[in-house]
Order: sequence, then C-alpha cells, then structure tokens
Amino acid sequence: MGGRLLRLEHLTRRFGDTLAVDRVDLRIPRPQMIAVIGRSGAGKSTTLRLINRLIDPTEGKIYFGDGEVTALRGRALRAWRSRCAMIFQQFNLSGRLDVITNVMVGCLGDKPLMPSMMKWFGPAERAEAVRALDRVDLLPQALQRAETLSGGQQQRVAIARALLQRPHLILADEPVASLDPANAARVMETLVSIHRDAGISVLCNLHDLATARSHCERIIGMAAGRIVFDGPPESLTPDAVRRIYGVSETELDLETAGAAAPRKQKDGQPLVAAAG
Repeated sequence: MGGRLLRLEHLTRRFGDTLAVDRVDLRIPRPQMIAVIGRSGAGKSTTLRLINRLIDPTEGKIYFGDGEVTALRGRALRAWRSRCAMIFQQFNLSGRLDVITNVMVGCLGDKPLMPSMMKWFGPAERAEAVRALDRVDLLPQALQRAETLSGGQQQRVAIARALLQRPHLILADEPVASLDPANAARVMETLVSIHRDAGISVLCNLHDLATARSHCERIIGMAAGRIVFDGPPESLTPDAVRRIYGVSETELDLETAGAAAPRKQKDGQPLVAAAG
C-alpha cells in the first residue's frame, strides 16, 4: 500500500447490545508515537483489534495509504495482519522455545504454508533475528528458553518478533501493564527508539498517564467508545483528564493506589489485569 497515512472513518463495533467503539474518526498523517488512554471498557483494545482486523467493524472503514483495510480478504488480509504488528500484555511467547526461535516466528507470515507449519527457518531469517535481538539488547539471551526471562525481557523479545514482520505500523495493547516501573520504562524507550529509527507509527494502549506523557507525542483519550481528547501531552489539562476518566487526576491516582494488591509473576513483578 502506498504511503503511511492511517485513517479511520466512523469506525463502529457492537457486541450484542454493547457499543464498544462508537463512530471513531482518526487520522495519523505521519509516523507518530501515540498513547491511547482511558478506563477499562473505553474501547481502546477493541480499536486496536479493529485496525489489525483481528475483529471486523460493524460499521465504518479503515484506510492505510491508498488502500482500504476493511476491504481486504484472504491473502491480502493475512499480509496486512503481518505488516500491522500487534504486541500484547501477555507477551504470547512459546516458553519452551529458545528466544531466537520465538523471534523468527515473526517472519512466518512471509513463508509458504508448509515451511510455516514446520517452522523451517533459513540463515537469512536467523541473521535478521540476531539483528532484531541486538536492537532490543537481548542478543546474549538468544539461546535461552523464553520462560527463563523476566517479564520485561519477554516483552522485548515480543518487540523483536514484531520487527521481523517488517511492520508498517505497531499496535501495542497494554505492553507495560504487567511490568515494574523500571522494565516498563525500558520497554517504552525501546518502542520510542523503533518509532524514530524505522519511521513508523506506534499506537500504545496505556493506563498510566505519566508513561503516556513522558513517552508519547500525541495522546488520544477514549470514553464510552468515543474519542474525547486528541492532542499533545501538554494539552492534557485537568478538564481533559476528567472528560476521559470521569474523575480528577488526583482521584484517579487514589483510585489506582486503593486497588487490591496485585498478583505476582514468578519473577516477582506485579501482574495487573487490563481490559478495554
């Protein structure tokens, strides 16, 4: 598809009687680092899944460059899903496979069916995976089983895997929600660096306002399936925060601090459930 403009027009998704995404209009005219914020259930995750075509819209259209994403079918749709890389909170790695094999899985979308099913990788894919692991500072861990890594390291493996998809766009759905602050910052810095170096847009669903402000140049706030704020971090005023969350930022911080104690991953990092 020519160009890199992403455009959503009246994008809508219903689940039964629930209106999850409500006539969303959005333009991303150039590569940007974007945070999508809002309460759980605001429509953030559903919007990303619509863009990737993991689910189909009830109404509306998606365009990327000169092509209509919502019209894609078959092989063209599979190609779009490959070039529109998704990064999830749960990492989605195969714990028993070594790190480099997990990364090479990212190139399966470009392989014929049989090699893809058998996970046959050649020297070119291995070299590309080595470069991607070096890019996220995990090359020394290439031959370790993925399950031996910390949560922050596993998320960076997932980012390296996304790089092997040669993406036009990266969608990150709560990529740091299960990480401690230090690892969260490192993952976000990795995404920012890839955005700058590769010249691609990165859309991150985030719960933490401080993370959104410090790492993203544009913030989109959603409430009840609609975009209620769209602007730079400095424009995220107290009134804007209240439109997005229904409470002040101070009340939001207290609400978060008063939540039940988080469960722990085996490496001791907090695990916070995320939805929306």
